[in-house]
Amino acid sequence: TNEIQTNFEYLYKLDNKITKLNERIDEIHLILSKLTGKKILKKSKLVNIDPLTTKEKSVFMNLYTEQAPITYSDIAKKMKMPIPLIREYITNLLEKGIPIQKIYKNTRPYIFLEPKFKNLQAKKNILKIEQKVLV
Repeated sequence: TNEIQTNFEYLYKLDNKITKLNERIDEIHLILSKLTGKKILKKSKLVNIDPLTTKEKSVFMNLYTEQAPITYSDIAKKMKMPIPLIREYITNLLEKGIPIQKIYKNTRPYIFLEPKFKNLQAKKNILKIEQKVLV
């Protein structure tokens, strides 16, 4: 049992390090996209947004319905899921082309949808999310 506990602690620390690396990679991605001047909302990019899974749609809708930036833990509480899983879904959304922004307040990351994308989703439903996903 001592070995299991040691392995668990090691995996927990490793998971935290991976999470921090993920956050840094997201920041670097954001900085690079700003430096290169590539805008995410070009029509050609919108066509390339990969379809979302049901859980990804639920995470997206939690971001979409928020008026202010929200923390990973807030989303996790709302969805009754562990924080690392929420981080994974957010990373998946970013990889699929969803423009999620991140800001830090008192060293805590807060995420939100890019306002232009949010408006575009409201007008054109480019992600093809049906009302039943909200339930």
